[in-house]
Amino acid sequence: MDPRVVTKKNSVGGRIVGSVKSVFLGIAIVIISSVVLVLNESCSVKNTRAFEEVEKNYTAVANAQALSQNDGKLVAVEGGQISFVPVGDIDYGIISNSFHLRRSVEFYQRIETKRESSTGNETRYSYSNGWSNNRIDSQRFHDNSEKNANANLPQGDRYNSGSITASSASLGDFALTRSHIMQLSATVQITPENTTAEGFTVNGYYVINEDQNPASPKIGDVRISYYISNAETASAIAQQSGTGLVPYIAANGVGINRVFAGVRTGEQMIADMHSENNITTWGARIFFTIFICMGFSMLLAPVHVLVGLVPFLGNFLSNLTSTIAGFIGGVLGIALSLLIIAVSWIAVRPLVAIPLLLGVAVLIFVVLAIQRSNKNKKQLQTAGSVIA
Repeated sequence: MDPRVVTKKNSVGGRIVGSVKSVFLGIAIVIISSVVLVLNESCSVKNTRAFEEVEKNYTAVANAQALSQNDGKLVAVEGGQISFVPVGDIDYGIISNSFHLRRSVEFYQRIETKRESSTGNETRYSYSNGWSNNRIDSQRFHDNSEKNANANLPQGDRYNSGSITASSASLGDFALTRSHIMQLSATVQITPENTTAEGFTVNGYYVINEDQNPASPKIGDVRISYYISNAETASAIAQQSGTGLVPYIAANGVGINRVFAGVRTGEQMIADMHSENNITTWGARIFFTIFICMGFSMLLAPVHVLVGLVPFLGNFLSNLTSTIAGFIGGVLGIALSLLIIAVSWIAVRPLVAIPLLLGVAVLIFVVLAIQRSNKNKKQLQTAGSVIA
């Protein structure tokens, strides 16, 4: 099918109802995002405390040896050779020289793109063909003529993305579980060499196309890319249990059972965990702060709709209202997020947060006192000059 656009005119009543729904949706977004921010701060502090505990208590292990005297202890396995049984994808006859093979499946299908006009008086639905990792349900499309476009996409487990891990893998003396293997991410793309007769390989993909013509895909065609982990050595930090590695449970209940690619010391692995925790924490802070800002801006949706009804000036006023809503939402969202983060730190780490807040309060008091003193001096000088 060729790309096409369908335009739907939105009634005034429908737009008003939609704006009211946006208000309630905005409130829900603000509340949910605020709760997640609180949980994010709590999780961040708990992880930090657990990593600090690990740093004090681990026993370094060289050459990935499962020594009997370390049984039940927290150990840092500082590098070892990975041994494994190679894995393959039996569905397509793909063989890899790795312990972790990831299959990423894409479908060529019809895609709907929705776009609202600035005034909200019309909605445009664009339809085009493209590749997507997710099966798109065309029954949800707005245009009735497009509802069966993706009805015949291939079904079954063999068309699902997923990871295949070795049935047997070890780090020196230590057996690796699927959970450990999944931490050694499969990010290196390979070109399938041994395939079934059903499809063929082109440009690094395994393609299922009835016409054997990858330059002209049709709805329902499939292409699969494969990725492996090429790590040859790894390090780990966990609790030793015989020749296995199990989670070390810190005093606050956080479990530590990590594997890292390459040869790394205990200090380096702990530093990596701190770094990951910081990145995750800040990522969540930024992400959900943006959502809170969006939620607040959605509270002005009814105003946006009503000003759009003004003759001649509707488009200008709608754009102006959107800008104002975005600014107000940004200010309120950032303010609320900072407050939540501060309060959360008081709740979970008061010995750090409260002195800092008190220090800031004292600093503000000093600055205000100096300003007031200078103001009083100027008033006295002015009064003295008038008398003279």
